[in-house]
Amino acid sequence: MSSGEFHLVIRSSFWVYLASLMNAISGFVFWLIISFISGPSTVGYVSAVTSLATLLSSVLNFGIPTGMIKWIGQYRGNPDEVRSYFWTSLFSVLLLYSIPSIILVFMGAMGLKFYNYEPVAMLTVSILLISTVSSVYISLFTGLIDTFPYFLLTLFGDFLKLIIGVYLVSLGYGWVGAALSYLVPNLVLDSAGLLYAIKRVGFPKVSLTHLTNSLRAGFPSWLPSTIVTLGPQLGVILLFGYEGAYSSGLFYIAMVLSSFIIGIGSSLMSMMLPYLSGSNEKEASAFRSLRISLALTLPLAGAVLLFPDKTLSLLGESYSSAWPELIILAISNLISLPTSSVTNLLYSKDMFKHVLLLGLSISIPRLLSYVFFAPIMGSQGIAFSYFLGSASGLIAALLISPKVNFDLIRMCRSDKVMKTTLLMVLLGVALMPFRASAYWEAGAFIYTFSSLLGFMKARIIEVNDLHDLGRALLPRKYRDIA
Repeated sequence: MSSGEFHLVIRSSFWVYLASLMNAISGFVFWLIISFISGPSTVGYVSAVTSLATLLSSVLNFGIPTGMIKWIGQYRGNPDEVRSYFWTSLFSVLLLYSIPSIILVFMGAMGLKFYNYEPVAMLTVSILLISTVSSVYISLFTGLIDTFPYFLLTLFGDFLKLIIGVYLVSLGYGWVGAALSYLVPNLVLDSAGLLYAIKRVGFPKVSLTHLTNSLRAGFPSWLPSTIVTLGPQLGVILLFGYEGAYSSGLFYIAMVLSSFIIGIGSSLMSMMLPYLSGSNEKEASAFRSLRISLALTLPLAGAVLLFPDKTLSLLGESYSSAWPELIILAISNLISLPTSSVTNLLYSKDMFKHVLLLGLSISIPRLLSYVFFAPIMGSQGIAFSYFLGSASGLIAALLISPKVNFDLIRMCRSDKVMKTTLLMVLLGVALMPFRASAYWEAGAFIYTFSSLLGFMKARIIEVNDLHDLGRALLPRKYRDIA
């Protein structure tokens, strides 16, 4: 893909972001209604069940979906290769998930209890685990840089989840009804994604060589990402066991909101892996994507960091007490963006050993500090350990980046970065009086809008970026005119 088609990456990242935005909005409405009907404890039960399913799926996929993105991105022009990588990955992940799902069904049917999970929870986890094979379809959309179908399916699945979940809870099914509604978006992706795959890449073709390649490319990210996943997901599970559903529910909401804050930036980063794999201008494209992702992310993130408790209170006053966790997790996610950019470059150059080292620099400190701080500080300890891992990863990325001609240290020292950072800090101080005002939303809007103007003035966002952003948002028939 030529540099002139970079707008396609931006366009696809927007669809990914809009999918996450719709997910967040529907989740906001979902939990607003569920909390009104059942309270934060229901959030805690559901988060514990979904966290266990997510943890198992992350551990068991061995990085195959990530490796698949790399190779499909590299062989987008070769339909036969794309077909082999997709179907091999799908069947492999399905097999890997089926075995533990059967074990969980057996344990639930026998009435066995695991940790604080009742038999019905075990059955629910098994169903959710199998449905997360949808991650392979998401990887197909990402690898082909064709994420509009993913957006539509997410929109439809989240709408059904909202309707079905609220209906089941209102009938008295409690957390079970809410948890089962989480199955709906995955089922939509699984069924429609299968039809898309047959039409786009053809009927099944499986190859052991392609499985080996996907494992080889995915393993460097799988091992550290598995340990990383142990942090927040295991944190929710342990909070559920030690402090109850109420505390785990508060932490879960803070974690979801912190991910939403950097949604557009992380979406753009996710689309850069297949793009860079097939690009001849890897370093320049990686730098540009990082610059754009930070410029689009920091204004909203700064506004939320300025009013964390107010933002959480939109879900209900009971959630505002999780503001320290929200601040820590949001900062952690922000400083992960430069690390993601370096990771994408390493992947695109097949430097898998360095990918592994960078991933371990995040995951090992995070997990070790998690074990130490969680018993002492509870949910804030989990959030703090998450931050330490992100900070350690950023330091490692700064040291490794020169190896791929991507000097992050020099970028951070630039006058433009220093002045922009100072501007955002001073703007936040000036708007502090809004914290005690009933019109704090106005302060959040002023901060976001002023920051964007500042980035444009400082040329953090350049004219050609605006051009590509505009082309990304235009309908297909008008793109060539622009």
